[in-house]
Amino acid sequence: MRLVVFGWGNDARGDDGLGPLLLNRVARAGWPDMTTVEDFQLQIEHALDLDGAEAALFLDAGKNTPAPFAFAEIEPARSATPTTHALAPEAVLDVYARFASRRRHASRSASAANDSNLAKACRRRRASGSRRRGRSFRA
Repeated sequence: MRLVVFGWGNDARGDDGLGPLLLNRVARAGWPDMTTVEDFQLQIEHALDLDGAEAALFLDAGKNTPAPFAFAEIEPARSATPTTHALAPEAVLDVYARFASRRRHASRSASAANDSNLAKACRRRRASGSRRRGRSFRA
């Protein structure tokens, strides 16, 4: 089963970098048939990353998320935002479903983002220059 894992956020904003931090750990696991995608925010173009995948996982920090995290299956949903940038995962799934006439199994993991140690880890990662913005990597 081919899996695509998205991690987004901005580690310059402290715990908002949780998505990319978790994505980095997932990528190091080296699971077969997995593609990781990291960016500052989800955009309409990320629907293209779903092509050929059987499942998707979206990793992000969450506001008011119960510790340590919340995990849920998600469905395509049209976005009410007037922009194609900063989309919700459900909106990315909707774009894909409309252009490909197919749906993908998808889940979202939102982690509690109020830990000062997490913010420190995000700052260390940013300082190390290990960001891989806007590119996909196949494990």
